[in-house]
Amino acid sequence: MKRHILAAAVLSSLGASIATAQTPQRADLNAEWTRGCLAGLRDRVRSERPGVTKVETIADTLEQWAESNTTTGVRGDGQFLKGSDWIRFQFSCVYNTGSHLVEHLRHSVKAAAGAAGPLRSRASADAYTSKACSAEVERKIVRERPRSRVQIQSDAFEEWQISDGETGVAGRGQSQGPDGKWQPFTFECACNTRTRIATRADVSWVR
Repeated sequence: MKRHILAAAVLSSLGASIATAQTPQRADLNAEWTRGCLAGLRDRVRSERPGVTKVETIADTLEQWAESNTTTGVRGDGQFLKGSDWIRFQFSCVYNTGSHLVEHLRHSVKAAAGAAGPLRSRASADAYTSKACSAEVERKIVRERPRSRVQIQSDAFEEWQISDGETGVAGRGQSQGPDGKWQPFTFECACNTRTRIATRADVSWVR
């Protein structure tokens, strides 16, 4: 009787662990299955949609789940650039870690795409792009408003790829004029990734 109870408990525990393993969770971006699926996805989109010049996935939407001991599923949202238009899509993929091959992959254009464009991601205040753009924004404000004091919010940086040699950085901050009043602003900047020099900075004052 005790053996039957123990066996039932083991089977119950195993069933619970399998169910947990199959529950989607945030994808490990460095895992073999994620990298394999995303590489296959880029090739598939380009081959099935002539004229596509860039394929990107949205990291925050990527999920993974266990299909079996050797296969893992990955799904999420992405977008591709065709001509001057960004088009959003969804995808699903199954990768075999035994054969190191994609077993299943499909993608479909989302009916409600929403706004699409170059993907922005949170940037570190210590990144050279953030530092270069912060310095350029401060110089620009002081040139236009002499004797101003500038504070840039270090946790608000976002960056995106403009081209192979240029990265965009956006953020916000506030400036104190000679009259002592603070005025908030937002900015967008371009940084040359080879020279690490900011080439452009646009400041918009918030009223």
